Amino acid sequence: MHLKPHIFGVAGAVTTGLGYLLDAFFHYFVPAKTMKFYSFISFNFDFSAFGPGVLTWSSFIAGLLVWMVMTYVCLFVFAWFYNKFAS
Repeated sequence: MHLKPHIFGVAGAVTTGLGYLLDAFFHYFVPAKTMKFYSFISFNFDFSAFGPGVLTWSSFIAGLLVWMVMTYVCLFVFAWFYNKFAS
């Protein structure tokens, strides 16, 4: 099986972007419950000291772009290595 690194990276980046959008939605509309959820999935680390934070359009776009680019690069490299090792 041969992976196409660009396609693999784009698919992962889009998936990450959708997840980030969903996370931002919950963070904006139910910040206290979202912070409690973060604590639950992070071995009860107390995120309340950080406060709910402020979600602005610029912070949303910046975070979205950073996560999507990081995901694309990681999955592109993963697919490239997979193809090298699989052949």
